Amino acid sequence: MDCCRVDLDGSTNDVHDIHKRAMMAAEIINMRHGWKQPQEIRDMRQQEIAEFCEYTLRNMERFDTDYYFKLLRMKGYEVTPKYDKQKKLVGYTIGKNASVFKVSAIGRKFMASRLEDTWRKLHPQSVQSRLRPAIPVNTFVAKPVRPVVPKTTTTQPRVHPSPHRPMLSMT
Repeated sequence: MDCCRVDLDGSTNDVHDIHKRAMMAAEIINMRHGWKQPQEIRDMRQQEIAEFCEYTLRNMERFDTDYYFKLLRMKGYEVTPKYDKQKKLVGYTIGKNASVFKVSAIGRKFMASRLEDTWRKLHPQSVQSRLRPAIPVNTFVAKPVRPVVPKTTTTQPRVHPSPHRPMLSMT
């Protein structure tokens, strides 16, 4: 069955690529009224989410994906994690209002496989402080101090107290 649509001018239009024509008509209406285009709104929301994700990672004292997702949800974002059969996080989506993004579209550094590395890059001093102790460790090992005794030479006579001589006392 073939169908055609007749517009207000009496012209017939087929339904081929009707979604593209509808989007073009909506863009024309938005331009006439001075409204933002849908792509501009999408890009703006995507940038806003990326900035908040980085802000959240920067302010986390330790890395924990569940806590990260909780902070995003507290801000009002819808987070949907995706797990594999071994219950390992393989991806997630973030959305707000009608915009839902795969995290790779927001920024590859926020992908599940790179999330902890991104947190480490934002916290270089805290990672180093966990690897190194806060108090510097002295690696120099001091040898035990021995009293220096002068060596006797042949020019100095050896004096040994004789057992048959009494020692003088000074009283």
